[in-house]
Amino acid sequence: MPFTGARADPHWSSKAAASPSARAETSERSPATWGCPSVATLSPMARRALVATLALALAACGGNGSRVSSAVLRSRDVVLFGVSASTNPDIGTPGLGIGVVEGLLTRHPALVARSDRWVAIPDGQWLAGMRLLANQTTTTGFTGADDVVELHGDTLERVGALREPFSLTWSSIVSPDGRLVAATQAFRAGAHGRVRAGPLTAVASIAGGGEHTFKLRGQLLGWADAHRLAFLSQGWLGTLDLRSDSRTRLVSLAELARDAGARQASIPNTVTGNQLIGSADGALVAFPLELTYSGPHPLRRGSVVAVMRIRDHTLRLVSSPLQISMFAFAPQGDRYAYTTSGFPEPHELWVGRGINQPTKRIYFTTDHHFDWITWSPDTKWLLVDDQLNGPTPVWRLIPSDGRGSSRTLPRLGGHPLWCCREQTFFGW
Repeated sequence: MPFTGARADPHWSSKAAASPSARAETSERSPATWGCPSVATLSPMARRALVATLALALAACGGNGSRVSSAVLRSRDVVLFGVSASTNPDIGTPGLGIGVVEGLLTRHPALVARSDRWVAIPDGQWLAGMRLLANQTTTTGFTGADDVVELHGDTLERVGALREPFSLTWSSIVSPDGRLVAATQAFRAGAHGRVRAGPLTAVASIAGGGEHTFKLRGQLLGWADAHRLAFLSQGWLGTLDLRSDSRTRLVSLAELARDAGARQASIPNTVTGNQLIGSADGALVAFPLELTYSGPHPLRRGSVVAVMRIRDHTLRLVSSPLQISMFAFAPQGDRYAYTTSGFPEPHELWVGRGINQPTKRIYFTTDHHFDWITWSPDTKWLLVDDQLNGPTPVWRLIPSDGRGSSRTLPRLGGHPLWCCREQTFFGW
């Protein structure tokens, strides 16, 4: 599966104000704020341990709560993260393991489990049944094959491997419900054996027991929902319903270019491999657009994401003069969030809903960079991986409605993903 890195980030504590631009900084919260010992109380050996003092401080406050409680399971307040991992592709380290932490929303988090058998980058994600997908740890500097991992008490155990339908795969994308994987065949061609996309697409059950291979007659883009694949064929974006084997045209690249006032439109590759994602309620799809203009235009150096309502093909173009770095649908409804990055500034967090409602900037900074976001299960919070926060990297919980104060939490690692699944793409 393709690389799923992301830029993590820097530094700020914010206090809500009348407008996002007026946000003032508040004091950082230390591990003691969570009821855990402060960094200073840890031994020198502990301070040199893997995730440095933050992970150990969190583990120390778990007590006998080092197992996922039934209440937390029901609330899905569980986060997967990569130990010592960077979500900044400029740094590009997959880390030294994976961990699971519970209770961020209760302000009483506890480290549930950690293992150095797997890493979270590039393919770490939640699957159906609260299982995990993670890459095997290797000694070669490259990440290994994908394993399906399950939480048993306070340990992580391998329960199987991700089934790749082809011996050589061009791309593979897990379905929104975490039950299926769609893959495009690859083959080597030419004197230099360059890898190219093949004609076949396969959909396989992650749990085993079923596989369907067919000719998609187009380029696989991603999943519109748990039953429909999205593809690009002869300049048209369409969907294939796996239940009925019916194909539906949504919009042409020519129409997208016309609506954007551009000469030409294309759907670029993304870091995460999936070039199209769907909302949790199945009503919307979103995909990045690369636009070519004949003359001067405000978006020549900016970026655009197309958000489309599947029912009537109504289109909305979400644009920014900056780079839209990460786009994520909420795990419920039709809300979405995205980050924008200036070079070197500013850096912003925006939220939107549906087709007609305006987007809203809920956070920004000019003194450091951030990209990576993940939604809380109740959609009330967005977790920002603030990796570049000076000498003390943190996780930041920001109210998704832009009201109230954000919370600053110890950063346990990179690539944090709240349970259980959300549709995202990062960078292009």
